[in-house]
Amino acid sequence: MARLTADAAAQFDALLDYYMERNRDDAIRRLRVALGEALTKIDTVPDGGRTFPGPYRGIGRWPYRWIKVHRYWFAYAVEGGDSVITNIFFESADIENRLQPPPAG
Repeated sequence: MARLTADAAAQFDALLDYYMERNRDDAIRRLRVALGEALTKIDTVPDGGRTFPGPYRGIGRWPYRWIKVHRYWFAYAVEGGDSVITNIFFESADIENRLQPPPAG
């Protein structure tokens, strides 16, 4: 089963906090649904996805796969059969400048 890195969990929590501060209950629900669907898709087809999200070709140099679920981009890595979501972004976020790169080594 796919899981989230600490960075991805913090990004998810930041999105939730943003929506809660603005009383955007529908956005909270949609984000949670999107995460659930992303986890299912990644578990079903771990080698699926794209090498970069939307217009961000330069991000393709990192070893992530990307899927878009509703209005969110999810970056994930697959190593040894385990899938890990590394980044979660709203579709209009400045992904290239906010992306958490893979750990060194």
